[in-house]
Amino acid sequence: EKACSMLESSCKNQAIQIEDWLSKNLNTFNVIKTSLGSTDYSQNQMKEILNQYYKYDNNFSEGLYISDLNGNVITADKAKLNFNNVLSSQWFNEGLTHITMRYGEPYKNPAGSNVISATGLIVNNNEPVGVIGGDVTLDKISIIVNSSLDMEGADAFLLNKKNNMVLASS
Repeated sequence: EKACSMLESSCKNQAIQIEDWLSKNLNTFNVIKTSLGSTDYSQNQMKEILNQYYKYDNNFSEGLYISDLNGNVITADKAKLNFNNVLSSQWFNEGLTHITMRYGEPYKNPAGSNVISATGLIVNNNEPVGVIGGDVTLDKISIIVNSSLDMEGADAFLLNKKNNMVLASS
């Protein structure tokens, strides 16, 4: 019974830490998106704005990215992000469904890292013009899962119930 209680406590603690971490990043993404406003920026102006957020935060060190509705992606000059088939990508299609940035489903990016994208629709003059996104790797969640184990010899993992993808493990 004590082991079950310890396990339950550890799981609750992990869930709180993960939710707090995700919320903090999502709030940051939404502040950045809001700061863009609905101004009709040129591609160069967008790149300058995105350059400001490159390495801005360790949780999304590559910064944010913006795609127009044709799949042309703008990133910070130094970002090492790769995008294939943008118009059919998970992050782009999720971003088309909401204006306020929110998280979509976890997935493996082209570099092979497990990430979750926060995306949102960019609207200018009441017309959709693109999608803004930012990726957080699930490495931090693994750290939270590993550091929160209260039971000696215990292993933990975080599983996406929708697709059985292991998101983090100890």
